[in-house]
Amino acid sequence: MCWEFGLLFDEPTNDEKTSEQLQTEYGLSPAASRWCLDLAHQLAAQLPSTTPTNAQAQSGIDLNDYQTKDQLPLPIIRDTVLEGHFGITNVNCVARKAYHFDDEIFEIQLTGEIAIQPRFDIEFTIFIMLYNERGELLAYDTNTLIKEYQVTPTIINCELTFPADQKIAKLMIRPNFEPWVFTVTDKYGK
Repeated sequence: MCWEFGLLFDEPTNDEKTSEQLQTEYGLSPAASRWCLDLAHQLAAQLPSTTPTNAQAQSGIDLNDYQTKDQLPLPIIRDTVLEGHFGITNVNCVARKAYHFDDEIFEIQLTGEIAIQPRFDIEFTIFIMLYNERGELLAYDTNTLIKEYQVTPTIINCELTFPADQKIAKLMIRPNFEPWVFTVTDKYGK
């Protein structure tokens, strides 16, 4: 829930309002919403940046205008400060329209690779998030992992599925600690 709400990327500015929203919109208990807020503040203290300024919503791309396997002119937003923090030296990827069986669902395929310099003794996750023109999260993938002390490039290969009536505006690729690191151990906490 915390991740879907966006708390793992932007520190909340109004805890009371955010807690109330988590309870009413997501059905969390007061204790669970406090836990999410605590996690968000813990992550914000550990990470050096917030969402890049060029990640604002843009005009949308209608996939009806593209054929299967067409490369999409989709802006790929990266957080270079966080990439440097995690030792990422290069990210190369391409978004293409994927084949779909259902007229009500579209799919895009993202392929590429991430080159890194090892800097941590833990794994971390690459969050891949697809947004519409209103800045709303349509789809995400968290299956791309960078293993501890890894020196070889990591392959990005994921498919993001979303409703066909949505226009896509941007794709964000952002490294982050695995959320379990903060819940299972206090190794990286305060």
